[in-house]
Amino acid sequence: MTLGINLTLRNGYLTDIRDAIDASLTAGKIKFYTGARPATGGTATTLLGTVRCSDPCAPNPAAGVLTFSAFADENNAAATGVATWGRITDGDDNFVFDCSVGKRFTEDGNTAVGSAVISNLPDTTKIDAGMQVSGAGIPDGATVVSVDSGTQVTLSVNATASAAAVPLTFQDDADILLNDTQISGGGIIRVNSGSITEGNA
Repeated sequence: MTLGINLTLRNGYLTDIRDAIDASLTAGKIKFYTGARPATGGTATTLLGTVRCSDPCAPNPAAGVLTFSAFADENNAAATGVATWGRITDGDDNFVFDCSVGKRFTEDGNTAVGSAVISNLPDTTKIDAGMQVSGAGIPDGATVVSVDSGTQVTLSVNATASAAAVPLTFQDDADILLNDTQISGGGIIRVNSGSITEGNA
């Protein structure tokens, strides 16, 4: 049986989450891990690095969405690996919630009206099937169906315009989006954006 929850209650729940992240005297944290995500709050896997939230971590939620403010870069990642999940804590490392992690980045590619193929991309190594795609001439809801080569992908819908070097945004369906989930020890971890949604069940 599904529930239709009052928007005020949904926003109130998100406000409680924000306040828990901001509960300590220092800014909250996102810790990025590789390996399988454990049960909620369970024993963590290999830590790749920690990024600090803004303080406060986010403005008031709106329409059932809490959108995080900018994050500080981590300039000395603890280990090398692929970030698969994250744990958000307050500044004193008290657990708040575990979350999904993905990628969000922009690459220029060529579109052709009536075709689902995006060509002349500079690099497709970060692109995965199922990623959401947006940009000029790309209909809403477009996703990557296949990565065809080092310069070409095929989308789920046809482009509505022909153009060269169109900036296209590729992103996973995840709570926290990094520029790249492949992290190198001693390198930079940069969060592109983050949000959580409290929707009706």
